[in-house]
Amino acid sequence: MITPSNALRATLALTGLALLGGCDSGAPVVDNAAATVNEVVAFQQGNDFPSGFDGRWGVLDSDCTSPVRGASEMYVVIKGDTLTFHDRVGKVTEMTAKSAEKVKTRIDFTGRGEKWFRRTNWFLEDGGNSLVRADINPVVNMTYSRCK
Repeated sequence: MITPSNALRATLALTGLALLGGCDSGAPVVDNAAATVNEVVAFQQGNDFPSGFDGRWGVLDSDCTSPVRGASEMYVVIKGDTLTFHDRVGKVTEMTAKSAEKVKTRIDFTGRGEKWFRRTNWFLEDGGNSLVRADINPVVNMTYSRCK
C-alpha cells in the first residue's frame, strides 16, 4: 500500500536521480575510496612481505659483517613469508594490512625448543634502507639497517 510518506520518498528519490542525470560531464567517475581498497586488497594477497623488505637487516654493524655464526645476534633475514633470527624462525600466518612500505603481521615462531606467536608492525623508512619493527604485546621497537 502506498502511503503519503512513501509517495513523497519516491518522488524525492526520482527528482534526485533526474537532477543527477543532468550533471553528467562525460568524464569517467573515479571512486577514490574503491581505488584505495583495491590497492590494499592487491597487496594483501598471500602472506609474503613486499619485495622491498626482503634481505638481511642488522641492528649492529657486526650483524651484517660477521662471518662467524653466533657472533652477532641482532639480525633478521626476511624472505617471502619467513623471518630468520639468530635462534628462531618465524612464519607469517596473517597479514592484515599491507603496502609497499608497511605491513601488520602475526608471526608464528619456533626456536629454543618453544613455539609462540607475535603481532608486529613493520615499516620501511629512509628509502628502504631502514626497517622499523614494532611488536605490539609486549611492546618492543627496534630499528634495523639494510645489510649490503
